[in-house]
Amino acid sequence: MKKTLITLAISLISLLGPLNMTATAQVVINGQLVQGQELALLEYLMGTRIPAGRYWLDQNGNWGYEGNPVIQGNIFASQYGNPQPSNSNRSGSSTHYDPSDGSYMIRGSNGCTIVSTPSGSISSC
Repeated sequence: MKKTLITLAISLISLLGPLNMTATAQVVINGQLVQGQELALLEYLMGTRIPAGRYWLDQNGNWGYEGNPVIQGNIFASQYGNPQPSNSNRSGSSTHYDPSDGSYMIRGSNGCTIVSTPSGSISSC
């Protein structure tokens, strides 16, 4: 699962085009230091900067503070929200997240598309 998330993150980075690099905040997720483009991608998905801290993140996008099992939010719902889970940004990229089955589609401004479902992902690049 971890390898799938990392592969997906790398694919998303290439689809989204250039992202601003985040300052070197100490963000630790599931015991792993997250920085550079990975942190920029998560901040893009969240629609905000992620404060320094220690967090957990599950396969459904739910997150919380390390050591506390209470869900604080969802990285997909943060940006896509309900009831309209689609979004377009100024760079020409667009996203659609379906909370009913956890699938999403991202179209990059470079013409690439990725579709990800719980059973796998496919890219048109």
